[in-house]
Amino acid sequence: MRFLRSMAAALILCSSGACVTAKSLSPEARRNLTSLSVDPEILVPDFYYYSQSQNTAVTFFGIFGALYAASANRDTVDQLNQLMIDNDIAIDRIVRDEFIDQLRSRNLVPVADGSKSVVKLTVLQYGLSIPDGFTSALVPILWLRAELFDPEGTLVWRSIEKISPLGNPVFPKDLSLLINDPETLRAHLRAGARTVVSEIIDTLAE
Repeated sequence: MRFLRSMAAALILCSSGACVTAKSLSPEARRNLTSLSVDPEILVPDFYYYSQSQNTAVTFFGIFGALYAASANRDTVDQLNQLMIDNDIAIDRIVRDEFIDQLRSRNLVPVADGSKSVVKLTVLQYGLSIPDGFTSALVPILWLRAELFDPEGTLVWRSIEKISPLGNPVFPKDLSLLINDPETLRAHLRAGARTVVSEIIDTLAE
């Protein structure tokens, strides 16, 4: 059942463009890259939430248990979404800010808002999930695509990276803490973004 769930998720993400291949920056494109801007318009999917109750339901009752648990968790998802709205926690701004901060801190290429070389970011998946079936604490998950277009609009670089529940480098936190402290939730999502963006920028530096 876990295999089928993983395959279903993969098919959904492939349909959104997650399965396109990476593209390295050519020596010529690198020489011509004197600055870049990061497009503030970022596509973001619905918030993803996978809890211990869902995992238990899938394990014992299969797809019907998964559907019931997902419905039961709807209130939690709505609460998290409202919390992010009320406290101005937006994953598009989080990933964009992190991308710009890391570019500047690593001095790879100047970031200039008016640059005609543009990075477009797409959030393919984001949210919170248990890292395994043995804890109810949650880790941030993020699947992010970055594409660089030159002044003529030609794609010259693409990178796609993610952090998944299993092997997630961010320390898990209890749902109650995340709901009762919005800044902890913001920092939790930012920690996930920091990891993914770092891996993406590594490919730009290659």
